[in-house]
Amino acid sequence: MHHALRARFCIERGRVWQAEYWLSGVRDYALHLACLRHDLPARNGRGFDDLPADVLDAFQGALAQSLDPAELLRALDVAITGLLREARQAPEIAETVAQVEPQLRELATTWPSEKEIEG
Repeated sequence: MHHALRARFCIERGRVWQAEYWLSGVRDYALHLACLRHDLPARNGRGFDDLPADVLDAFQGALAQSLDPAELLRALDVAITGLLREARQAPEIAETVAQVEPQLRELATTWPSEKEIEG
């Protein structure tokens, strides 16, 4: 949740490169969980390329195509969806996932008004 929150704050503040850094962290952590679920090496992305195609396909949209804030927010939404999907597969954290899911989803769906950004 920390990485997603930091990504959102950076998007709002116009710190797009830093936002992309945190967005990548969300995606990488989710892929790390997928590696653990598929008994692949998880450290440093070693097993990412060996994940099943359907898992990798689900994360394609988590790669931001530009540093436009709307595009970063869209990619963050995909990364959060993937993170939640993978986290639900781990029974030891399923309860925690259920508790934080609404807050995580809100990070990628609610855009502040111009007044809130300027204020």
